[in-house]
Amino acid sequence: MQGYDSTTMRLGFTLTLWTMLQWFLDVENEGNLEGNHTKKVGNGIFTGFCLFVISEVFFFLAFFWAFFHLSLVPSIEIGGVWPPQGIIPLNALAIPLLNTVLLLSSGVSVTEFHHALINGDKLKGMYS
Repeated sequence: MQGYDSTTMRLGFTLTLWTMLQWFLDVENEGNLEGNHTKKVGNGIFTGFCLFVISEVFFFLAFFWAFFHLSLVPSIEIGGVWPPQGIIPLNALAIPLLNTVLLLSSGVSVTEFHHALINGDKLKGMYS
């Protein structure tokens, strides 16, 4: 198995923080510079976003905790082995890879459509 360095993790973490910063600046600009939000509305948006992120963190923490607990310390109920007896694991380069490609390509097309709508290009937006 190929070893991974921490560069990919740092890059992902940096890009996530950069995206969050840009989102917060966008909300701030809409509220203060354009006058679309009051301070109370801005606080509500910020609080809601923080609660959403916290809930997602705990959801994935629980999901991965359960996975790693079962795979590192398999219980007697699943035969004491991982993967459990009778379970045939999927090849990661087959259906899971196809699903990942579909998910990413749909995100790209939605983003392209979004930018076409912002730029007023309705014809391009209809066929994206």
